[in-house]
Amino acid sequence: MADEHSIAERVIAQVNADLQQRRGVQLELVSWARDGAGSAQLSPAEAEDAGLPHPSVCDVVIVILWGQMGATLPPEYAKPNGGTFSDLEWIYRDASRQARQTGTPMIMAYRRTVDEPLAMDDPDFFTKREQRAQVESFFGTFHNEAGALRDNYNTYTSRRAFLEHVEHHLTLLIELLLDAPPLPQEVFEELEEPTPPPPPRWLGMPYPGLRPFMPEEAPIFCGRARETEALIERLSDPAGRFLAINGTSGSGKSSLVNAGLLPHLHADAIPGSRDWLYVRVVPGEIEGDPFLTLASRLRPFLEQPGWQHASDLAERLAGEFLDNPDALRETCHQVLAGRRDGAEMLLFFDQFEEVFTVVRPEFREPFIHLVAYAATVEHLRVLITLRADYYAQCLEWPGLAVLLQNGSFPLGVPDRAALYQMITQPAQRAGFEFESVLDHRLLADTSNEPGGLPRLAFALRELVRAAEERGESVLRHADYDEMGGVHGAVGRRARMVLDDLDQAARDELAHLFRTLVVVDEFGAATRHIPQIRLADIPARARLVRTLVDARLLTQGSGRDHQPALEIAHDILFESWPALVHWIEGTQDDLRLLRRLGLAAREWDDNDRARAFLWPDERLLPVYDMLDRLEPDLDPVTRDFIKLEGDQLVDELRDPNLSHTRRLAIGERLAELGDHRPGVGLQPDGLPDIVWCHVPGGRVVLDSEERSIAVEPFYIARYPITFIQFQSFIDAEDGFDSDVWWAGLGTRPVEPGPQSWPINNHPREHVSWYEAVAFCRWLSARRGYMIRLPTEWEWQQAASGGVPVNVYPWGKTWDAQRANTSESKLGRTTAVGVYPAGASPVGALDMSGGVWEWCLNEHADPSYTGLSGNPRHATRGGAWGFDKLAAQTTSRDWPDAAYRFNLLGFRVACAFPVSGPGGF
Repeated sequence: MADEHSIAERVIAQVNADLQQRRGVQLELVSWARDGAGSAQLSPAEAEDAGLPHPSVCDVVIVILWGQMGATLPPEYAKPNGGTFSDLEWIYRDASRQARQTGTPMIMAYRRTVDEPLAMDDPDFFTKREQRAQVESFFGTFHNEAGALRDNYNTYTSRRAFLEHVEHHLTLLIELLLDAPPLPQEVFEELEEPTPPPPPRWLGMPYPGLRPFMPEEAPIFCGRARETEALIERLSDPAGRFLAINGTSGSGKSSLVNAGLLPHLHADAIPGSRDWLYVRVVPGEIEGDPFLTLASRLRPFLEQPGWQHASDLAERLAGEFLDNPDALRETCHQVLAGRRDGAEMLLFFDQFEEVFTVVRPEFREPFIHLVAYAATVEHLRVLITLRADYYAQCLEWPGLAVLLQNGSFPLGVPDRAALYQMITQPAQRAGFEFESVLDHRLLADTSNEPGGLPRLAFALRELVRAAEERGESVLRHADYDEMGGVHGAVGRRARMVLDDLDQAARDELAHLFRTLVVVDEFGAATRHIPQIRLADIPARARLVRTLVDARLLTQGSGRDHQPALEIAHDILFESWPALVHWIEGTQDDLRLLRRLGLAAREWDDNDRARAFLWPDERLLPVYDMLDRLEPDLDPVTRDFIKLEGDQLVDELRDPNLSHTRRLAIGERLAELGDHRPGVGLQPDGLPDIVWCHVPGGRVVLDSEERSIAVEPFYIARYPITFIQFQSFIDAEDGFDSDVWWAGLGTRPVEPGPQSWPINNHPREHVSWYEAVAFCRWLSARRGYMIRLPTEWEWQQAASGGVPVNVYPWGKTWDAQRANTSESKLGRTTAVGVYPAGASPVGALDMSGGVWEWCLNEHADPSYTGLSGNPRHATRGGAWGFDKLAAQTTSRDWPDAAYRFNLLGFRVACAFPVSGPGGF
């Protein structure tokens, strides 16, 4: 400070010369500075020995401070609380005590506010840092317990500014002293500030940690007096019915409202405000529905004796608010009815950023309109807290942008003096004290970056907890060092808490994180407030109780008073090691999970229209994500994430679905790689056959008078499909191998063409010989006999052994159950797209589709050999034949070598081997 001292001496010399010339007055300069010792001062005893007067007997005292408080005085100059004065601090206190009694000396205190960076390699680094902390502590005492200034000081940023200040102030004060008549002593006695009674001792924890201050904690809410007064002043303006407190995460927005503003309003800081009704709403707290949340918070005020309301009052109100914003005005007036004239409602929307992170998209725009409308309602005031990083998103909504133009209340981080009050005063009021300079360490270690305040609050809470565990009232350096200081306290506490839990409870941590954390489209993690059932999972309940006790989670009340949990503070996204690691490893999955939830709700809100579904190509990554996260999905999302193929199969169950739609669904299933069992191939490349058990019985063929016994057997659910037959064609040991054609009357040179070469359509253009060769090949590959069914087996499977079943589904024809000429499609469809046409044994497409080859001859049904009459029986009708051909007893008899796009086949066996290709 040598430069400032030199400047002050020059100014004094100039003022002295001017006074001598104009008024014949001589100034006497008194300096306690040690020669050649920088800013060090003489002790009071040394000054007396040197014949220098004390500051208290001077007319004007100039005190200049920057980064040092000076040297510590000997023990005989102790403070009332046992601490020691620095030399500069003693000089100021000596002058200020006298000034309060007599009006002089007049004190000119100056503080340079530009910090000079401290080099880590400076050998005096720690000494200088401690000195700066002491300066902060000193100026912290310039505020009273309410946070208001009781002693003034002047700040400057440059030597030129200091020169201008000192020259102006000194000239003015000297003129005042020379011109003012002396005041009688009794005036000073009247002006002397009475010593206020000490506030009652705080009996609870003086620091809330990561959660916001509550209204009942106003006595320990310190350092925000100026902001509180400014907030009250803004709310006092009758035109100001909307106010948005915006600041970085951790700046104390909610605490300022809860413990700063509200207690003052209850004390009638604004005339009539003691009668105001206060309603706090966190927009996404209940199911992401801000209307339901608002209605649930208003519901208790309506459920009074004499009120007539339905049991679902909150749901009804929410619907009214959504449909008509004016319903909020009516509800507000109902709630205020019967209160004193002039009573108002203060709607406090805390964490308003949830409108953009947690609130369901379909509610966002109407809720913003409701908030803007609320700001126009008589007797209703709107207060919101908003994270600064969401301010720009608010401006994208015209209604909010207009309100924010005049209704913004920026909340910055506290200055060092206010921060010192936040550190020291709650402890003092609770009977705790800091070990020597620990309060200064805390002040120096707390950064001005976002997150500094909550980290500090948590560290202070841990210090008090450690002192209480020892039964002491002293907050100690050793505890502070052990926790890792301000920056390490949260992480250390979280690790200790988890280490004390059993493994089963720790295993529930990932599930808990999945429930409580939402990642937005930019990858930023935010808090979610779900309602959680804990009783069903004891390990999860133990974990939650432990984390709530450790103040890492907060537990509130959600819908119908169900427990609602929340990550205690956004700072935990950076400071809780387990949470940080989990977010880093799952960020992409969490972002996808959030998009999935939004899309599912949009689909549900649009009557579950197919246009809003995600195709299978987009759902496949979702299934991978679900395997990794294992989240608890709501019913809507579970329905939404059914693969498109599953959705299409579900649609096929609609009995009124048109034939053309069934055709289209089948083709889309083929595009998706139809995964229905029995339609495609097994992993080994062989046909996947789903076998249906057919009970034994007796069958009467239409050409026979006698009945034929049928032994129990198995038949394929579907006709052989194009892709299944193609596997026979493509196999090295398949269609081109002579072994499968031995003894057959005809060996085709190449396979027949396929009119509709779609993988899940029945294979057509297949001769009886090709069908037999396919069965021989598949039998060899599977290791058990697979063959064509006989006519009586086919009929037993189609009728289910019920002779009166004219069609597989019963006695009467239903054109919606089969692809026959009545469908007017004029072609095949995918197999299985008529599930209502299933036979009693579960086989499909046994009416319509394609005629199916049977093993026996038509003329002599008992003959199933390879020689003889080439005409073999076919059953089931086809897409080009009418309903008569589709009856369970209808027969046809084409030549065994015949190929046509109306001819296909299905397979049977006596007893399939369990395993691939089995049941």
